[in-house]
Amino acid sequence: MDYLARLIIDSYDLLESKPMVSLALACIAIDASLKKYNKLLNPADKGVGERYKLFLRNHMPIILSTGNIKIIAKGEVKIGNKTLQEIIYKRIRCSLLHDGYIDDSIRLGEEIGREGQIMFLPYSIVEGLILSVVLSDANKDIKSKESCKVLILDKVYHLKDVWGRNDIFYNELQKLTNGKY
Repeated sequence: MDYLARLIIDSYDLLESKPMVSLALACIAIDASLKKYNKLLNPADKGVGERYKLFLRNHMPIILSTGNIKIIAKGEVKIGNKTLQEIIYKRIRCSLLHDGYIDDSIRLGEEIGREGQIMFLPYSIVEGLILSVVLSDANKDIKSKESCKVLILDKVYHLKDVWGRNDIFYNELQKLTNGKY
């Protein structure tokens, strides 16, 4: 089995019982997809930070589509004066992978928002990060035999059938928004 498929399956498996471990695996899975993804867009290497934020920006509709509250957004999503991709990259991914914890200014919970210096992100964002890797064009070549199930805009699919298939997400999104997205 492909190592990226293993990361994703493990991340899904730990989503409810160990969301922080699931988040760390999701961050690693995004990193593992970046060079392939960057080559699809621009062969010049932009460096990991720029590649990561570009990946997040381009997959933001997928990232925000999971959980009980689905946010359908076009353009930049900001909390205070920071974009969501800056927050995820710097305060979550870098803090988690380099320091072993999430920046103290971030709290995972049920809602998205800001209170003073604290930013709140929903736990469902972890599932959105995982799904963004699965559906990324860069991962069309991934093959997995295990058949865990994934939820794409309230429809259940087998993981092995949706690698690199962001068209499934956007087709469902078009139906959900009556073609307005």
